[in-house]
Parts: sequence; structure tokens; C-alpha cells
Amino acid sequence: MTDLVLTVSGATSGNGTFGLADYDVWVWDTSGRTLDLTTQLVGQGGWGITNGDFILLASSASSQAPSGVAPFTLGTDDHSTFMRLTSFAPDSASVAPEPSRALLLAAGLTGMMLRRRRK
Repeated sequence: MTDLVLTVSGATSGNGTFGLADYDVWVWDTSGRTLDLTTQLVGQGGWGITNGDFILLASSASSQAPSGVAPFTLGTDDHSTFMRLTSFAPDSASVAPEPSRALLLAAGLTGMMLRRRRK
């Protein structure tokens, strides 16, 4: 995982925006599923609804970050207020579009073929 932004509002305590530095452990278990990481993840083949596991464990006692209490569930207010993960999607800006990768590969292969042909 390269980055994470988690925003909590409306809880008695533990409100705020948290990132990877606020967590020591994160568990990502797809139960053997292959997920499409370019779109909404929760719900793909039941992942996040009935199967798999995603959980975050806060880094230290000084951190007010919500911490995992069950699969797909975080707790704030010393774990007395539960939040279930219902939406989990990658930032579209961080996902490289496949067509540009394919074009780059094709251009490189074409260049190599032309160079070899010249020789």
C-alpha cells in the first residue's frame, strides 16, 4: 500500500483525517479473489460484504485513529462506535491507465524491430 486517507466525522471522539503513518498493521485478504483495482472494491464477488478481510490497527496509544475491531469494521471512541467499510475505491489519479502502458510497450518494441532491421 502506498497511501491511505481515512476521514472520520460525527463520532464522539476520534474525528479527523488519518494516513498510513497512523497505522502499524493493515490486513488485506481477498479470500482468493482477483479484484479490479481500478474501480470500487467493496462488493466485487462479495468481497467486503460477506468474504475476505480488511482491517487497520492503529499504531500507538497516542494515535486517535480508528482501529480495527472486526473484518471491514473500524471502531472509534475507544472502540465503542463502530464503522463498517462500505466504500473502498482507489484514487483514479494514482492508477496508470492501461492504454498508455500498452502504447509505450508497443513503441519500444517497434523501435527495437526497426533498429534490428537496419542492421
